[in-house]
Amino acid sequence: MALFIKEDTDSNVISYDEYVEYLTDHVDFDDQQSIINSSYMMQSLCRNTDWFYSLLNGYLQKQNPYETSDNPYPSNSIVVKNDDPRYVLRINIWFPDSTKYSDEAKKILFAVNFPHDHDFDLLTTGLYGDGYTSDFYLYDSKDAELSLNESVKIVKKQKYKLSSGSTLFMAANKDIHDQTLPQNISASFNLLIRRTSGRQYLFKINDKEAVVTKVFPRQHKRIDRDLLNLIQLSNGFDSDIIIKSLREHLSEDLSPEVRDALIERLNSVPHKNRALKK
Repeated sequence: MALFIKEDTDSNVISYDEYVEYLTDHVDFDDQQSIINSSYMMQSLCRNTDWFYSLLNGYLQKQNPYETSDNPYPSNSIVVKNDDPRYVLRINIWFPDSTKYSDEAKKILFAVNFPHDHDFDLLTTGLYGDGYTSDFYLYDSKDAELSLNESVKIVKKQKYKLSSGSTLFMAANKDIHDQTLPQNISASFNLLIRRTSGRQYLFKINDKEAVVTKVFPRQHKRIDRDLLNLIQLSNGFDSDIIIKSLREHLSEDLSPEVRDALIERLNSVPHKNRALKK
C-alpha cells in the first residue's frame, strides 16, 4: 500500500548537493526500505526554499517550450537530475483546479480522472503550496502482467493530500491512484527509480474491483502527454514550422483522444492546410 510519511519538523535544512551526496553514499535503489528511509533527507531539502526559488527562476529564464530533448516529461515537470542510471530527480508543478485547461488536458497532463498505476517506485514530497490530493486503491494481482479488460480486486481505499513537507512512497504496480488538482498552485519533488517493471495500466474503478481499460508502456504515455502539451502551447502560433511539426505527429501511434485533439488543432489553421478527418 502507498506509504504516507508526515513531515519531520526536527530535521535540518540541507543543500541540493548534500541531498545528492546522501543518495550516492547511503541509498540502495534496489531496496524499497532504503529508499523510504531517505525521506527525511528529501524533506530537509524541500525546506530549502531558496534552492527551489533559484532553480525555478533559472528554469523560467532558460526554458524553450519547444525544446524537449532534455526533458521527457510534460511542461509542468522540471527535470533536476537525469544523469544517474539509478534514478531521476524531478519537480512537478500542479496548477489549481480553476486553471482554464480542458478536461482532456487535465487528464493527460495531471492525471485527473485518470486512474493508473506506475511501473516504477516513486518517493515524493510536497515542496510548495497546499498540494494535490490522490485517491489510492491497493489492488490484488497475482499475475505478472495484466490484460485488457481484466478485473483485479481492490483491497483497500485511501485518500491523501500531499501538503507541503509531507511525503508519499508508491511501489510499482501496487497502487492505483487518481489525482485532484490543488486549490492553489503547488509543487512536488520526486525521486523516480529507473528500475521498472515495464508495464503500466489505466483502470476503471468500480465498487470492489478495478478493470484494466488500457495497457501501455511508459514511453507511449509520455508521447501522448508531450504532444497534447505541444498542441496547447501552439495555440495562437500558426507558423509554418510549428504546423509542419504538428503534422509530422499524425504518423505516430497516438491515443484516440490525442489524435482527435491534433486533427482539431490542424483544422483550425485557415491557410495552407487541407481539412483532416477524425
